Amino acid sequence: MKLRAHPMMRLMMTLIGLAWICCVPYLLATELVLAAVMALPLTVFGVAFAVRAPIWGVTCDEEVIKVHRFFSTRRVPVGRATGIRRTWSGGAEILWRDERRWPKWARITAFSTGLTTSRAMAGFLREHNEASLDALKLWMERHATAPRPR
Repeated sequence: MKLRAHPMMRLMMTLIGLAWICCVPYLLATELVLAAVMALPLTVFGVAFAVRAPIWGVTCDEEVIKVHRFFSTRRVPVGRATGIRRTWSGGAEILWRDERRWPKWARITAFSTGLTTSRAMAGFLREHNEASLDALKLWMERHATAPRPR
């Protein structure tokens, strides 16, 4: 099962990444010192956003739940997943336990809305994010075998 961030959010993040990449030639043409300092970070962030935005979300298979973020992918074993929670700041997290049964969590940025998200944008995304989290919860209930935390 693949759950992705809202298509408009993925498009927006891809465009932001491309815009950052496009800033590099402009900087090179105007300020050589500024370009030398900013070119590498702008290129790294731009490429990461442009390449990873289309897969931003969660992919579930029989063995692992992959939480795709912008700069990393967190792999959570299906048998260790214990639930989903919303934080007070609007974040979404998948809860799980490691080999020693220590509680862990992985932030699902694709379905999170931060405190700085505007009301219009939050309302626009809320329905999609809640439906995606509900689908993930349902999938986990059917596939996870770990004992629930007390």
